[in-house]
Formats: sequence, C-alpha cells, structure tokens
Amino acid sequence: MPPRAPLTLTRLLISTTRPLSSTLPTRLTRQQPYSSQTNPKPKSATGEFYKTFTRPVVKTILIAILTYQLIYYAWLKLEQDEIKGEKNAEIAELEAEVSRLEAVKAEETARKAKEGVPVEVVKKKGWWPF
Repeated sequence: MPPRAPLTLTRLLISTTRPLSSTLPTRLTRQQPYSSQTNPKPKSATGEFYKTFTRPVVKTILIAILTYQLIYYAWLKLEQDEIKGEKNAEIAELEAEVSRLEAVKAEETARKAKEGVPVEVVKKKGWWPF
C-alpha cells in the first residue's frame, strides 16, 4: 500500500466536515413538483432536430458566405486590373497619335517656312471676349 500524503489543514477540514445537505432538515430541501415526477414532458422531434443540426448548418452557411465574398472580391480585383490595363493601352495609343500629329504639324510648318510662305500665327482666344 502506497504511503498517504500528509494531511494539510485544508484536507483535514474537508475530511472532517459533513456535506451541507446532510445537516439540513429534510423538510427544507426542495421537492420536485408531483406532475414532473410522474409524467415527464416528452421531447419533441423538431426540438431535437434543431438542437442537433443548428450549429453545423450555421457554420456551413457562414463558410459559404465567406467563400462567396472572397471569390467576389478576387473577381472584382481582376476585373479592375483588366479595365485599368485597357485604359492605359488606350492612353498610350492616343499619346502616340498626338505626338505623331505634332510631328506632322511641325514638319508642315518647317516646309512652309522653307518655301517662303508666310506662316499664319493663330492667336489663341482666351476666356475673355476681348
């Protein structure tokens, strides 16, 4: 037989005291109603179903919503990147056309100056009427 641990004050008090329920008179203890002792209420099948399957269904719905949102935002990001790429390509194309037209205009102005044709200076009109 293994040696017993020495008794501490707490163990000594616990081992010497009686439980509270044995010290109370029996008439003060709580009695169950008579109807619940003889006729327990049957559990409904619907209540048992919801008690069993509520948490898994809620978890599944939350995971589905989270997955949908992640896929939606990824799709949105890819679509924005595609639109941005198309706009940047269109801007580069238009800038190239502007620089080509400016080169043509400069070449035409130089040709007219070489031939001695006076170059018309067009005064830019501002916001003011005079």
